[in-house]
Amino acid sequence: YGQRVPMSASRMDKYKSCHFSYFMRYGLQAEPRKPAGFTAPEYGTFVHYVLEQVVKGRQGREIPTREQVSAVVERYVREELGGLEGETPRFRYLFRRLEKSVYAVVENVCQELSKSDFQPLAFELGFGAKGDLPPVELTVDGFTVSVSGFVDRVDGWEKDGKLYLR
Repeated sequence: YGQRVPMSASRMDKYKSCHFSYFMRYGLQAEPRKPAGFTAPEYGTFVHYVLEQVVKGRQGREIPTREQVSAVVERYVREELGGLEGETPRFRYLFRRLEKSVYAVVENVCQELSKSDFQPLAFELGFGAKGDLPPVELTVDGFTVSVSGFVDRVDGWEKDGKLYLR
C-alpha cells in the first residue's frame, strides 16, 4: 500500500500458484529454517577432538572423570566454537545433549583401553599425498588403485620385541 514492488514473471507465478507462499517469501521475507544443531561431520569432529584430548591426557590405564571430560568439552566450545553465547537457545540445548553421548563414547573407549595391552600411538595419522605415510596401493590385473586418507587412531602393543598395530 503506497509501496511499489517490481513484479517479475517468477513472482507473478509464485503469487498465482500460492498466495500464502508469496506472502511468506516477499511480504515477510521469511527464509528457510536452518537446523539448530551439528551436522554429522561437525559432530564427528567434536567427538574426535574430545576423545583424542582425553585419551592423550590420561595417565596409564585410568578412566577419566566426568570433570576431566567436561574440561575438554569446554575447551572445544571456547576454542573451536567461540563460545555458545551467540548461539540460539535451541542450539545450546542440542549441544549440551550431545555431551551425554560424547561422555559415553569416551568412557567406552577408555574402559576398553584400560583392559587392553594396546595403547594409542597416533591420532589422525595421514597416509597418501598429504600424510605422513605413503598411500596404500592395490594392483589387480594391471590396474593400480591408490588409497589415501586418515586413520582416526592407531593403537600399538609390543610383545617379544615385535610391534603389533590396530
